[in-house]
Amino acid sequence: MEKGIFGTRGFTDKVLKMLNAISAVKHSLGNYHRFEINAGTLVEISKIIPSKNLKTDKQNDGPYLYRFVELAKKIPRTRFDGYVIDKSRDDERVTIDGVIFPEDDITEVKRTLVCRKHPDENDPESFGMRRWWWD
Repeated sequence: MEKGIFGTRGFTDKVLKMLNAISAVKHSLGNYHRFEINAGTLVEISKIIPSKNLKTDKQNDGPYLYRFVELAKKIPRTRFDGYVIDKSRDDERVTIDGVIFPEDDITEVKRTLVCRKHPDENDPESFGMRRWWWD
């Protein structure tokens, strides 16, 4: 089996199969696949993702992926935005770059999503608040 930066190549095939089965992939462009998922789905796909991807991947200066998984376990009503880079690239990975959460959970969100940089965007949603780390 061929190794990529985060582990054995091909793990995203299983992730994409799971995401496509629930119509979570919102658009794809080449090897980039954008998705929005609920907390339960993030917990499930975290079981497929290599440990190195969970512990070291983050969107720029945002929280590490494992922090989003911790949040998903603590606040099941939370939703997540992210993307998959498929096995056609050496940096095959799953990345979370946004979170949508009920406003009454803001204290727990701040406590769990520890990172060096504040989100680039904080937008009110009908469901609660959305935070993104783009830059």
